[in-house]
Amino acid sequence: MISSYTQDCLKRPIPSAVVMGGVFSVFDAAMGQRVTPKSVASYMAFIYTYNAMQCPMEEIHGRRSALHNALSGGIIGYIGVTTNRI
Repeated sequence: MISSYTQDCLKRPIPSAVVMGGVFSVFDAAMGQRVTPKSVASYMAFIYTYNAMQCPMEEIHGRRSALHNALSGGIIGYIGVTTNRI
């Protein structure tokens, strides 16, 4: 069973992922790159995943930590580089 903390933690990053995915897409458009629904969705998915990956770590440790940010960012960066997204 998923705890109420985890449920809230997984829902909380949705609005920020949508907004920041749109912002990054605007940056792409301003630099003359082609913006597609796939690129916008990729930004949103990576931002959401980055935030959602921290939920179990926060629940286990009982607090937020810079280490959680570093681990989540490192894993997402590794995935982005190995799949040629960044």
